[in-house]
Amino acid sequence: MKKKHWLRSFVAAVTASALVWSCAPVGALAAGPGTDGGTATTVATRAAIQPVEGDGWNLDADGVLTIQDDEGMSNWVNNRLAYLTEVKIVKLSSGVTSINANAFCQAYNLETIEIPTGVTSIGNWAFMS
Repeated sequence: MKKKHWLRSFVAAVTASALVWSCAPVGALAAGPGTDGGTATTVATRAAIQPVEGDGWNLDADGVLTIQDDEGMSNWVNNRLAYLTEVKIVKLSSGVTSINANAFCQAYNLETIEIPTGVTSIGNWAFMS
């Protein structure tokens, strides 16, 4: 009976460990000692960003996301999960008056956002990381 309990615990620990490592960034796994005795900052390189044209929004090859209006904001939120990690800069046009909830949640590479003066509301967790 004790062996079965130990085996279940072991399998659970191995599974949890595999899940944690599968979620780690590639650069974190690939970093290691550099040839100069220091730590290599980047071993793996990211693939180039493919430009994407959405309905009312577009993401260019440099990671600049431009959203034209509120409808474009809604369309972005509906499609964001596929492109969120590629976004570095967000440019909201004057037609945007609201930033939807979760719009840029977990956009870990987001560096800059240009918010026009016409924006009157920002939804919950819009910029949560």
